[in-house]
Amino acid sequence: MTNLLMLHDAHHSALVWRLVANSLHPRWGIAAPDLFDAESLDAMVERIKRDAHNTGISDDGFIIVAPNEAAMPAIWACADSDVPVQGVILSRPVLKVSRSAVRAAKVKASLAGRYAQREELATRPQTAHYLGVLAAAASGDREVEGKLRAVKERFGATPIPVRVLNVEKAKPDAFARKLLGATFADLTGVDIAGAEADWFDYAAHLFAKNIEEFVSNVNEHKGQKDK
Repeated sequence: MTNLLMLHDAHHSALVWRLVANSLHPRWGIAAPDLFDAESLDAMVERIKRDAHNTGISDDGFIIVAPNEAAMPAIWACADSDVPVQGVILSRPVLKVSRSAVRAAKVKASLAGRYAQREELATRPQTAHYLGVLAAAASGDREVEGKLRAVKERFGATPIPVRVLNVEKAKPDAFARKLLGATFADLTGVDIAGAEADWFDYAAHLFAKNIEEFVSNVNEHKGQKDK
């Protein structure tokens, strides 16, 4: 049984995964927790564990899918031994949020636009809160590097497959690329031509195809055939 835990980033709601999920195998288990009301990164991980348990995907383990800033709760979850991770897909991963980015988001939130134009999008206050939570948990390199060391220690003997989807039209996070490469022994990268940072929103079918390809590789990694 293939299970996916899909994490939304700061600029989208959990509903952004609806079209992606509709393009995937109908028998796959999927959880997409809402992370906006979490007051800390640890609280995000607790929400991840709760939703995974409530949807039943914790029983067999799952693959985490996380774009952009959602890479941070994904990594924090990987460091938690109670989270049964079998693999990770990261699209344009961001592992550090600056205080200036949070301030800019708060200014935008104070000006206008408390309501999102589409339900798949975050409101400006939601974006500002999400980014603030990430910046508070990892204001410098040390916190992120420490969490990645914990991940490496956890999976050092039995590496999990990790796929990084590199989008062409968004600046990559060099900090994330360097640290992820040093942490995960079984890491591969795929370049997505013409893609923007939010391509999972407007190209759901293509994003789903990349998930399916990765799942096939994970099943080969486990020596099992997905049913």
